[in-house]
Amino acid sequence: VAQQAAIAIENFRLKSEATKARETLRVASEILADGLIILTAGYRILSLDPMAEALLQWSTPEVAGKGFSQAFAVTDREGVRLPDVPQAADLVLRSAARREPPVLYFRRKDGSRVLCEVRTAPVRDDLGEVLEIVCALRRANGEGDVEGLLGNAVPRRVLDAAP
Repeated sequence: VAQQAAIAIENFRLKSEATKARETLRVASEILADGLIILTAGYRILSLDPMAEALLQWSTPEVAGKGFSQAFAVTDREGVRLPDVPQAADLVLRSAARREPPVLYFRRKDGSRVLCEVRTAPVRDDLGEVLEIVCALRRANGEGDVEGLLGNAVPRRVLDAAP
């Protein structure tokens, strides 16, 4: 009985830690991004956070399992559509040669487009294999400057300035 109680206490502790970590991520994402998209390693959509759902006007069940480019008709500023193949998404979103994150148009559910800076980071397992890709969206204006917290554009040179 004591062993079962110890296991139950440990499980409760682990669940509490996971809940806290999830809440910390949610709060941080609200501060740092206008929305998060979670993708598989093959750039298929797993989920959108509530802010991404509001920004893009799509719900997770409507886009889950679809390719990143397919679901949102992703294009660059010139209107060139991102092919719906993992290799193309990988080149655009995670290029090692790129200093600045890409600024891309996303099609909303109502057909309008929203310009966003896209930052990505892989979620890896203990062996270094990519499990998921977190895609942070930040609204941008036509010049590629991201929108500040008060709706004012923050110039790219300010964001990239060294401390």
